[in-house]
Amino acid sequence: MSTSDDDGCNTPSHTTLVSNTESVEGPLSSGIESSCPWPGCKYIIRETESKLVIALKDGGLDLYALPTKETVNYDLGLYWNCCMENEKMWLGFKNTVSAAYMGHSDRQSCWRFQATQLSHGERESFCARQHHDGGYVLLVKHGSGFLPMKAGGKAATELVVDNDRK
Repeated sequence: MSTSDDDGCNTPSHTTLVSNTESVEGPLSSGIESSCPWPGCKYIIRETESKLVIALKDGGLDLYALPTKETVNYDLGLYWNCCMENEKMWLGFKNTVSAAYMGHSDRQSCWRFQATQLSHGERESFCARQHHDGGYVLLVKHGSGFLPMKAGGKAATELVVDNDRK
């Protein structure tokens, strides 16, 4: 994935399945693989090119470096439980620390992603589509179609909706 606004689909496109027994002290970056998001599983969601992961820190949802054994950061909420709590089969991602769902602000001029809602509503609903370069693209509903999540904003570490892909 690229973080420029000029090319292709700029979406954090890889999810990493995490076993329930994996400890934070283990080598988090070892064994990273692409896995289709599925309800009932736990994931680390990462942007493929930069290797940054989607995480909560001080209530803000952004992209951060994946901690290693040497750089453990207990302030990062980087694990996401995938769920499907509505009858329309939309996926939701619930943070394991805050219990808040990843969602978007729905300000169409400047959509930003956040994790503030404790319920799985329309703004916290995603569709995962396999990317031709590998991994998966997280899409949100927009009118009768979808728009992808992408890295953007300051230093390309903010999560925004790619409005240019209409």
